[in-house]
Amino acid sequence: KTSKSSTAAVGYVFLPYLTAILCVLAYVVSWAIARIVLFFTRREGLRQTRWTFYAAVCILIIFGVAGFRVTTRQMLLHKARTQVQAVDLKAICNAAIAARDIKLFTELASNSNASEEILLEIYSAIPDAEFGSLGSQYSPVFSALAKNHNTPPEIIKSLAERRENIRIIIALNPNTRAETLVLLSDDQNRLVRTWICRNPNITREILEKLKNDPDAMVREYAKSAWSRRGYSE
Repeated sequence: KTSKSSTAAVGYVFLPYLTAILCVLAYVVSWAIARIVLFFTRREGLRQTRWTFYAAVCILIIFGVAGFRVTTRQMLLHKARTQVQAVDLKAICNAAIAARDIKLFTELASNSNASEEILLEIYSAIPDAEFGSLGSQYSPVFSALAKNHNTPPEIIKSLAERRENIRIIIALNPNTRAETLVLLSDDQNRLVRTWICRNPNITREILEKLKNDPDAMVREYAKSAWSRRGYSE
């Protein structure tokens, strides 16, 4: 028996073909209507309206197809953001990779139901050159990956090493391992050093180090975290 999720996944795969078929049908129907109208206008001696009518039909078809494509894309983005079925998310991920669709990548990476496998595929699909560019068009994808609690710790560590501007987000992710928090504890941005004090994976050693941080706010947060954990001096 085929599940609803499997059926939806097949639908995503064949969506481009469905779009093409609907476009052809729209053209055929419009052409047929145009021929019928022209038949009657000729009988009434209104042949001069032919090209005006054809132009109007063409414009109607163009706007109809464009509207259908926009609607279809918005539905796909909504699915990427809210879908819970793994097979559907996998199908959307494959479509995003094939099209290099950054918006679709971002929505998928923001989905709390996205698996580690899907998040890894998204990360692997990003060109290496984009990691070194502060103005990268993939910046929303980096941020979404850094925020998602399902992102594998290895990816989080790589993001921390390659994208310093999202370390504040990484500092609060409960999937950030202690070894990555050690790296963040030396960050020049005091907010990064402050927020790692709230991470559940922070170790006694890191807190002890931050208790002597040059910045007063960092020291305060470190001492507060130290007390909450019941550590003794």
